Amino acid sequence: MEEGYRIDLDYITERIITVSFPQACPDQTYLQHLRDITQMLKSKHGHNYMVINLSEKNDSLTQMNPKVLDTGWLDLLAPSMEQMYGVCKIMDNWLHSHTQHVLVMHCQGGQGRVGVMVASYIHFSSISASQVAVPTLMYPE
Repeated sequence: MEEGYRIDLDYITERIITVSFPQACPDQTYLQHLRDITQMLKSKHGHNYMVINLSEKNDSLTQMNPKVLDTGWLDLLAPSMEQMYGVCKIMDNWLHSHTQHVLVMHCQGGQGRVGVMVASYIHFSSISASQVAVPTLMYPE
Protein backbone atom coordinates (compact mmCIF):
# COMPACT_ATOMS: atom_id res chain seq x y z
CA MET A 1 0.00 0.00 0.00
CA GLU A 2 1.29 3.43 -0.84
CA GLU A 3 2.18 5.52 2.15
CA GLY A 4 -0.60 7.82 3.34
CA TYR A 5 -3.51 5.93 1.76
CA ARG A 6 -5.51 3.97 4.29
CA ILE A 7 -7.86 1.36 2.88
CA ASP A 8 -10.45 0.24 5.44
CA LEU A 9 -12.14 -3.16 5.36
CA ASP A 10 -14.28 -3.88 8.40
CA TYR A 11 -16.67 -6.66 9.33
CA ILE A 12 -19.55 -4.83 11.01
CA THR A 13 -21.21 -8.23 11.54
CA GLU A 14 -20.46 -11.65 10.05
CA ARG A 15 -22.66 -10.68 7.10
CA ILE A 16 -22.11 -6.93 6.69
CA ILE A 17 -18.71 -5.71 5.47
CA THR A 18 -17.58 -2.17 4.72
CA VAL A 19 -14.76 -1.19 2.36
CA SER A 20 -13.72 2.42 2.00
CA PHE A 21 -10.98 4.05 -0.02
CA PRO A 22 -9.81 7.66 0.32
CA GLN A 23 -10.83 9.90 -2.58
CA ALA A 24 -7.19 10.87 -3.19
CA CYS A 25 -6.06 7.25 -3.62
CA PRO A 26 -4.26 6.94 -6.99
CA ASP A 27 -6.07 4.80 -9.58
CA GLN A 28 -3.36 2.12 -9.74
CA THR A 29 -3.31 1.75 -5.95
CA TYR A 30 -7.12 1.64 -5.85
CA LEU A 31 -7.29 -1.02 -8.59
CA GLN A 32 -4.65 -3.22 -6.93
CA HIS A 33 -6.42 -3.11 -3.57
CA LEU A 34 -9.78 -3.67 -5.27
CA ARG A 35 -8.37 -6.81 -6.94
CA ASP A 36 -7.02 -8.07 -3.60
CA ILE A 37 -10.31 -7.42 -1.80
CA THR A 38 -12.33 -9.04 -4.59
CA GLN A 39 -10.12 -12.14 -4.45
CA MET A 40 -10.56 -12.33 -0.67
CA LEU A 41 -14.34 -11.95 -0.94
CA LYS A 42 -14.60 -14.66 -3.59
CA SER A 43 -12.39 -17.08 -1.65
CA LYS A 44 -14.25 -16.52 1.62
CA HIS A 45 -17.84 -16.04 0.41
CA GLY A 46 -17.95 -17.51 -3.12
CA HIS A 47 -20.75 -15.85 -5.09
CA ASN A 48 -22.81 -15.21 -1.96
CA TYR A 49 -21.87 -11.55 -1.65
CA MET A 50 -23.31 -8.40 -3.15
CA VAL A 51 -21.46 -5.08 -3.36
CA ILE A 52 -23.36 -1.86 -2.85
CA ASN A 53 -21.33 0.97 -4.34
CA LEU A 54 -22.09 4.16 -2.41
CA SER A 55 -19.95 6.23 -4.80
CA GLU A 56 -20.32 7.25 -8.41
CA LYS A 57 -20.60 4.40 -10.93
CA ASN A 58 -17.39 2.39 -11.12
CA ASP A 59 -16.79 0.12 -14.12
CA SER A 60 -13.79 -1.64 -12.52
CA LEU A 61 -15.87 -2.61 -9.51
CA THR A 62 -18.65 -3.94 -11.74
CA GLN A 63 -16.23 -5.95 -13.90
CA MET A 64 -14.53 -7.62 -10.91
CA ASN A 65 -17.63 -8.54 -8.92
CA PRO A 66 -20.66 -10.62 -9.95
CA LYS A 67 -23.33 -8.60 -8.11
CA VAL A 68 -22.97 -4.82 -7.79
CA LEU A 69 -25.62 -2.21 -7.04
CA ASP A 70 -24.36 1.21 -8.18
CA THR A 71 -26.11 3.99 -6.28
CA GLY A 72 -24.40 6.67 -8.37
CA TRP A 73 -24.26 8.98 -5.36
CA LEU A 74 -22.13 12.02 -6.06
CA ASP A 75 -19.40 13.27 -3.73
CA LEU A 76 -20.35 16.00 -1.27
CA LEU A 77 -24.09 15.51 -1.86
CA ALA A 78 -26.28 13.69 0.63
CA PRO A 79 -28.65 11.06 -0.78
CA SER A 80 -32.36 11.66 -0.28
CA MET A 81 -34.27 9.73 2.38
CA GLU A 82 -36.07 7.93 -0.45
CA GLN A 83 -32.75 6.79 -1.95
CA MET A 84 -31.48 5.62 1.44
CA TYR A 85 -34.74 3.75 2.10
CA GLY A 86 -34.45 2.03 -1.29
CA VAL A 87 -30.90 0.87 -0.56
CA CYS A 88 -31.92 -0.34 2.93
CA LYS A 89 -34.77 -2.35 1.37
CA ILE A 90 -32.38 -3.96 -1.15
CA MET A 91 -29.91 -4.75 1.64
CA ASP A 92 -32.64 -6.29 3.77
CA ASN A 93 -34.03 -8.40 0.90
CA TRP A 94 -30.54 -9.69 0.03
CA LEU A 95 -29.61 -10.62 3.60
CA HIS A 96 -32.94 -12.29 4.31
CA SER A 97 -33.09 -14.25 1.03
CA HIS A 98 -30.37 -16.70 2.16
CA THR A 99 -28.42 -17.23 5.39
CA GLN A 100 -25.12 -17.36 3.46
CA HIS A 101 -25.61 -13.97 1.79
CA VAL A 102 -23.09 -11.28 2.69
CA LEU A 103 -23.33 -7.57 1.97
CA VAL A 104 -20.31 -5.38 1.11
CA MET A 105 -20.71 -1.61 1.26
CA HIS A 106 -18.07 0.09 -0.91
CA CYS A 107 -17.18 3.77 -1.03
CA GLN A 108 -14.37 5.56 -2.79
CA GLY A 109 -14.30 8.83 -0.93
CA GLY A 110 -13.86 8.01 2.73
CA GLN A 111 -16.03 6.50 5.41
CA GLY A 112 -18.85 9.04 5.70
CA ARG A 113 -21.38 7.45 3.35
CA VAL A 114 -20.55 3.96 4.58
CA GLY A 115 -21.15 5.03 8.18
CA VAL A 116 -24.44 6.71 7.30
CA MET A 117 -25.68 3.59 5.48
CA VAL A 118 -24.60 1.21 8.25
CA ALA A 119 -26.46 3.33 10.80
CA SER A 120 -29.46 3.68 8.46
CA TYR A 121 -29.66 -0.05 7.89
CA ILE A 122 -29.37 -0.87 11.59
CA HIS A 123 -32.22 1.55 12.27
CA PHE A 124 -34.24 0.25 9.28
CA SER A 125 -33.83 -3.38 10.31
CA SER A 126 -34.83 -2.68 13.90
CA ILE A 127 -38.05 -1.06 12.65
CA SER A 128 -38.97 -3.54 9.92
CA ALA A 129 -37.64 -6.86 11.22
CA SER A 130 -39.40 -9.10 13.68
CA GLN A 131 -37.65 -9.99 16.92
CA VAL A 132 -36.98 -13.46 15.50
CA ALA A 133 -35.27 -12.20 12.31
CA VAL A 134 -32.73 -9.88 13.94
CA PRO A 135 -30.55 -12.63 15.51
CA THR A 136 -30.51 -14.47 12.16
CA LEU A 137 -29.24 -11.34 10.42
CA MET A 138 -26.43 -10.76 12.88
CA TYR A 139 -25.46 -14.37 13.62
CA PRO A 140 -26.22 -16.87 10.82
CA GLU A 141 -26.75 -20.49 11.72
